[in-house]
Amino acid sequence: MKGIVLCLLLNLFFWNGYAQSTRYIIRFRNKGNNTFTLSNPTAYLSQRAIDRRIRYHIAIDSLDLPITKSYIDSVLASGSVTLLNVSKWLNSITIKTTDAAALARIRSFSFVINADSIAARLIEMYQIKENVWMLIIQ
Repeated sequence: MKGIVLCLLLNLFFWNGYAQSTRYIIRFRNKGNNTFTLSNPTAYLSQRAIDRRIRYHIAIDSLDLPITKSYIDSVLASGSVTLLNVSKWLNSITIKTTDAAALARIRSFSFVINADSIAARLIEMYQIKENVWMLIIQ
């Protein structure tokens, strides 16, 4: 019985230790000094996307503009940061970092609304838990 309790306590200890967030969603304030314009959508949308918008009467607006490249470059240059995803419609990027100083710099940029942590991938959490159990069993 004591062994089971010890295993559960160790599991909780290691589970919480590995559950630190390393992924963040960075939301930008605006599209900034974007080199793309609404008057030339072929520069950033495929012809198929433009045809679909015409067919369904969907206007092209600022949400269709790509994220300003200098915003992304500034975030990536702020420290040990890896770009995971870009969403022009949400005007945000997803990054991975364990560098607290880089995260503080990113949050201080005037063009950043916020930098919120997001959950680790579920599969990674299961792999960590499985590894902990393997250590306990051995």
